[in-house]
Amino acid sequence: MIEVVYKEEKKEAVGNEGFFHIPKNIRQIGEVSPAHKIYMEDYAHTFLVRIAQQRPEAKVGLLLGRSNWAAGVTYIFIKSALLIEGMDVSPEHIAFTEEVWQQADEKIREYFAGQEIVGWFFIMQECTMELTDVLYRTHLNYFGGNDKLLYMMEPLEKEEAFFQYENGCMNRQKGFYLYYDKNKPMQEYMIEMNKNTPLEDKDLVKDKAVQDFRKIIAGRPVREEEEKAGFSLLHAVGVCVLIGAIAVGITYLDDIREARETTARTGQTKRTVLSDDRTTPTAPAEEKEEEKAEETQTPSPTVPPVETEKTEKPEEPKDTEEQREGQAADAAIQGRGLTANGSYVVQNGDTLSKISKRVYGSTNQVDDICRLNNLQLSDIIYPGQIILLP
Repeated sequence: MIEVVYKEEKKEAVGNEGFFHIPKNIRQIGEVSPAHKIYMEDYAHTFLVRIAQQRPEAKVGLLLGRSNWAAGVTYIFIKSALLIEGMDVSPEHIAFTEEVWQQADEKIREYFAGQEIVGWFFIMQECTMELTDVLYRTHLNYFGGNDKLLYMMEPLEKEEAFFQYENGCMNRQKGFYLYYDKNKPMQEYMIEMNKNTPLEDKDLVKDKAVQDFRKIIAGRPVREEEEKAGFSLLHAVGVCVLIGAIAVGITYLDDIREARETTARTGQTKRTVLSDDRTTPTAPAEEKEEEKAEETQTPSPTVPPVETEKTEKPEEPKDTEEQREGQAADAAIQGRGLTANGSYVVQNGDTLSKISKRVYGSTNQVDDICRLNNLQLSDIIYPGQIILLP
């Protein structure tokens, strides 16, 4: 896999009005043809990987975006992927009926207004990744033209490929680009699709939390909205922890000061009593009687009884300190999304990397979190989900 980051360029479209932009941040997958350049947005790719891992049956849907041409080069930008639900699909039979197109048209208007159909996808476990006669005829019947693509994926072997019609036949493309954008329409569609996931799918893996749209790829720039959300959450947690620490520290200092004063008073009383005992044999009888009379009439307020000295409460400051530290720790845990039983409640804008960094101080625990929760890197988490922590 080759990763290349390009600067944004403007291409004058031949046959289209105006200009189109080459995405700024691009990761290259395989070897890209110089005459046919395919760009797929990261959220759309993540969605295809996710639905491919859910169930083994075949899945079919539409690829949406736009097509452009410049200097003899075809540029196809795939911004969204739309799953056709309830469609009877098999390797031997694929039919885009009138009802299927009507359903697809409603979804496009609802989520992806302004985007055009640039191809379709076929996903099935244990498929041969070869272009069968059924796939070939389906593409020619419903997606004719040199600017339409067929995307195939086999999730078990994690194999994927694009096919494009040219020179009278369907040719497999050797590579494509992944690019990164905010892509809010695709995010909203993925959230809605997650709400419609059957409950039995969740029961099959009870300890598996639904991940965020995609784990941040190593070296990939953090998206602006996620960065702001993460900073705000970390700032709030830091303030809560600081306030709790200050409160505990002040209480702890007060307890120590009170304990030292009590000890000092007790020690002073002991020294006074010992001094009186040493000087008693040599003191005159009158002074001795006067001292006894004064002690009987006006006992010193600073001298605690013997029982008070023996039963001095050494444990009360510790108990108070531990209780208050526990309360501060609970407040800090709740502020970070942690629960008392060692799990984590996913917050808005969270990713596995952010969770690992927030809880452990670095991203080194991401693999352990995935392993504990039986997660795949391409799965998705959403606010409110619970993730077990190692």
